[in-house]
Amino acid sequence: SLAPAQLQSLLEGLEKIGGDGAPLKYLKHQANIRNMTAASIAASASHQHVSSSLTAASVVGSLFSRGEGLLTAGFNSIQNIMPSKKELVICQILQGLMDQTPGGITENYLYLDPKAPPGPEVPRIRAPFKKAIAFVVGGGNYAEMQAVQEWAQAKHRHVVYGSTDLVSPSQFVDELAHLGRSQP
Repeated sequence: SLAPAQLQSLLEGLEKIGGDGAPLKYLKHQANIRNMTAASIAASASHQHVSSSLTAASVVGSLFSRGEGLLTAGFNSIQNIMPSKKELVICQILQGLMDQTPGGITENYLYLDPKAPPGPEVPRIRAPFKKAIAFVVGGGNYAEMQAVQEWAQAKHRHVVYGSTDLVSPSQFVDELAHLGRSQP
């Protein structure tokens, strides 16, 4: 991770060119909570020094190279955030529902069949389904969406993924800025 002096230098440089440092402050706070370390940032940042008389070009160059280091470290430490070989819960739920396996994670899920005759007990179709719609109430994310797509492709199924909110990268940074500004 970045040393406090290096982060402060980065934030000051960002503010000098009119940038908003709140997203970085929030990410720093989250990194401290999760104890995420990124050795590649420290290694690349230790070789760079920002002089006290910063010009606009040197600030932009410094921000670019440090931003590159942040991205590289983010990609390298993504394993701390996402399970690498583990199937996500949504994929486990899709597996249980589409295969109609008795027991397991989907045993108590509500079963609705528009073709079944009305009555208190609707018999379940035990044949596996090939198509499904997975809709996440409360917000989805790109990693989950990709995991569902990869699962469906591997299982030769067709799954449409939807959610109440799926933010773009720029919206994500805006949300980080808002969270960073609301920090005490």
